[in-house]
Amino acid sequence: MGNISGGTFMDLLIIGSGSQMSPALTQQTTAVTIDQMPAELESSNGKLVYLYLATVEEATISGLKETLNMQELTLFPTLAILEDKDLIERDGETFSLTT
Repeated sequence: MGNISGGTFMDLLIIGSGSQMSPALTQQTTAVTIDQMPAELESSNGKLVYLYLATVEEATISGLKETLNMQELTLFPTLAILEDKDLIERDGETFSLTT
């Protein structure tokens, strides 16, 4: 993904997800560039969740599962890693980027 500098959120989702996207994402037009991606993010799932949260500001697990088309077995460890790296925070059932 390093050769896509300046790519939009949708470009990254299409390249990074490898699965069918929900119809809600195909309508997404907000641009988030790779320059905003923290260097400590290594996995494509972590990058996908991070970029999505950067776009929508906050989301629940069910919202993440549905929109990103991720299974819980993938989503929970991804969220735990992002929390451990202090990139996201949880407030009850809602996740958002750390401020």
